[in-house]
Parts: sequence; structure tokens; C-alpha cells
Amino acid sequence: MAGVRDFPDLQIWQQARDRSKKISSVTKQEPFRFDRRLVAQINDSSDSVVLNIAEEFGGGTQGEFPQFPRFAIGSVDETRFHLAASYDHEYLTREEYGDLFALGSALPDWVLQDIDGKTRLWREAHAKEQGVAGPHTEGCRNSVHRRP
Repeated sequence: MAGVRDFPDLQIWQQARDRSKKISSVTKQEPFRFDRRLVAQINDSSDSVVLNIAEEFGGGTQGEFPQFPRFAIGSVDETRFHLAASYDHEYLTREEYGDLFALGSALPDWVLQDIDGKTRLWREAHAKEQGVAGPHTEGCRNSVHRRP
């Protein structure tokens, strides 16, 4: 996350936003027009992924970090379900379904990698503030080791 100052700089946020825009564009097409409920659900869940990534970036404490990625992953899964329902209702072609579903399949891994990196950076900064010993605190999630 070096050089990232705001959530729009995050590649994961950009990818999630692109996917959300693609879903929004597809749901404006003819087959979806008559299923307003599904359109609202799929767009809401897709937008929720983007929102939760942004909220995760601005989280203030280490304890808050896991919350928003879990929400983002849950929203990814919800969006993938709505995509499957859209395909089952014959609103999406096999190709559209495959492309949009595949984009969502990678997002949980990106979310987890991003949060792990951010947690590590937070832990290192917190350790410096608290006078905590250096490298051996890496990966230590449940305790803080103070210098003797």
C-alpha cells in the first residue's frame, strides 16, 4: 500500500468499481427492465463491495479492519448469487454471466490481501508508538511484546 493516500488509489477499489459499473450497464438493458427488484438487489450488492472497500481504507483501529472486508466479501457473494439468478432468468448470456462472475471471483482474494497488508502496516506503526520490539512482532495478532 506504499504510495496509497486515499481509497481511489487502491487497485482493489478500482477493480470493484469497474465491475459495479459493468453490472449497472448490463442491468439497464431490455431483459432486466421488468425485474426492478433484481436490478435493485444486484446493483446494491455490487455497490456495497465498493463502499466497504472504501470504508475499510478509512478504518481507525485494528479491530475495525476485519469488519469491512468481511462485509465486502459478503457483498461479492451476494452479487454473484444475483448474477446466477440473472443467468437462470435468461437476462444474461452465458458469456456475460461468465465475465461478470469471474470478475467477482477474484475480489475476495484481493480484499484479504489488502486487509492483511493494511493490518501489518497498522501493527508496525502502533508498535513504534508503544515502544514495542521490532520484527518479532510481525504476525503476532493476539499480544504485544514490549521491550524489557
